[in-house]
Amino acid sequence: MRKLQRALTLLLLAVVLLMALPTYTFADVTGARRYPVIFVPGIGGTELYNHNELVWVNTWRLAGSHLPIFNLLNMNWLLPLRLAADGATPYYNSDQIRTGDIMRHNLTNVYGGMLSSLRTAGYTEGKDLFVLPYDWRLDLAVASAILSDQVDRVLAKTGAAQVVLVSHSMGGLVARDYVVKGGAPRVKATIAMATPWLGSPMAYRALEYGWDMGLKLPGTKWSALAPKDVKLLSQNYPAVYTLAPGRHYWDWYPMGYLTRGGRALNYDETVERALSAHNRSLAQQAPQHQERLLDGNNHGVMQFILAGTGRQTVEAFTETKDWFGFTRKSERFTDGDEVVPLRSADLGLGVNRDAAERLIGRVEAVAYAREGHTFFTGSSEVQDRVKQWLREIEAR
Repeated sequence: MRKLQRALTLLLLAVVLLMALPTYTFADVTGARRYPVIFVPGIGGTELYNHNELVWVNTWRLAGSHLPIFNLLNMNWLLPLRLAADGATPYYNSDQIRTGDIMRHNLTNVYGGMLSSLRTAGYTEGKDLFVLPYDWRLDLAVASAILSDQVDRVLAKTGAAQVVLVSHSMGGLVARDYVVKGGAPRVKATIAMATPWLGSPMAYRALEYGWDMGLKLPGTKWSALAPKDVKLLSQNYPAVYTLAPGRHYWDWYPMGYLTRGGRALNYDETVERALSAHNRSLAQQAPQHQERLLDGNNHGVMQFILAGTGRQTVEAFTETKDWFGFTRKSERFTDGDEVVPLRSADLGLGVNRDAAERLIGRVEAVAYAREGHTFFTGSSEVQDRVKQWLREIEAR
């Protein structure tokens, strides 16, 4: 009888102690272990203000610029975004450019869907989800320095030891630059979406011919930007030169991205004869940036790559002279996401993993989505893949 009483007493004591302990759910445990996510947008992915006026992208001026009567009043609205030949200082001394939010509003709602998707996965902006606005016109080193400061602030605020960098387009190069320059110990993993690791011929198109950057007026096929305006602006943007195809582009596209006079130019010829004609200093600096990023080392960071496929994408341009001496161009196409050729976005991982990892180090996983580049992150397929990878990162 005494043994039974003792057993019941111990059982009652155990129940009381268990009831006194804090209640934890699985979500609480995973939440405590969750790595903060920093989202890094691509080129054109951050609002830019001149003093207190929104310039990139002012939706009302963007729409009005397509109406002839209003175009006369709006024709100079993008000019504050020009840079001097040094690629750093404003073209006009009176201009003072600052960053705003990332593109997630109205016509330029490029990233709102991705952030909403992460919120449905349990992330809270300002708590364990953060964004990185930056001046995408400038040198890659400027953006990665801003990222470095952001990582430090996030780790201090959250108490976490590492972050996960989720990026789109040029944002993947910004994240990589930060990792290569010594940020690796503070990064658990990187997820790069539609990143032009080997470059994109569309950068040259912007410089030489102009480009609408894939932005269309809502519900139409009309370009939201005038290509000639982008050509004027981009001439002294360091980022554009860095995004031009690098030396390793020729590994997968042996004819390169420019044919003149019936002959395909090699890498050095393209830099010297094509890019340097626009801004020689920036063109000569770009190869150094490109080679530094592809150092064959993952630096201890888990790497995930998501590439676009199934869309007609410019692989190269052919330039010829007509009878009157005017230059005519034609385009050669390949698979990709309309902006980044497939083998630039996946480094050839789908064909030769060893060759790809000699450039970037070990890659945990590569996946593909049949989506266009500009609104790549708005795809539910892309969003689901990112959330899947985030769960895998948490589990390791």
